[in-house]
Amino acid sequence: MSDLASAPAFITEQSWWPQHDSHWHASLEDVSDLKTLVKHTRHAVIEAFNNKLDISDCVNGYALAIDHLLWHVWQLQDLQDHEAALIAVGGYGRAELHLQSDIDLMIVIPPEISPDTEAKLSAFLTLLWDSGLEVGHSVRTIEEAVEESKKDITVITCIMESRLLSGDKTLYKNLKQ
Repeated sequence: MSDLASAPAFITEQSWWPQHDSHWHASLEDVSDLKTLVKHTRHAVIEAFNNKLDISDCVNGYALAIDHLLWHVWQLQDLQDHEAALIAVGGYGRAELHLQSDIDLMIVIPPEISPDTEAKLSAFLTLLWDSGLEVGHSVRTIEEAVEESKKDITVITCIMESRLLSGDKTLYKNLKQ
């Protein structure tokens, strides 16, 4: 299982939130089920805010819930054993996610990937977009990330404020060095 922090009770105590891996698998089999899960999650955040939950708890809770959703979609696409790292960056990397914010992701890959891994990454991103999530992403090697950071300081900031969600821990560690 993942090393992710638990999603907050205002989400996990809902009857629609998957409680076990088998429930997650069933919730992700069809894109319409995933869309419904995303919609319910957003509504739970709005309800928590309307019930006077502190805004920082709402944005952190939404980020943690999305962490779990992304982790399970990554597993569903069978990417956990491939050389790729799924990384939350920017505000999302700080575990601060507003409902209308993009979910900023960096996928770090080795210099060469197999066609199978490339197809699985494409399917992963397509499923996220089809679910209604607004995903901003980059797919880079460590070398490409370093080169890009030399041109644009915001790339360095994104890496500094990043969190590994799933995948190759060594790639992530090397990126952070």
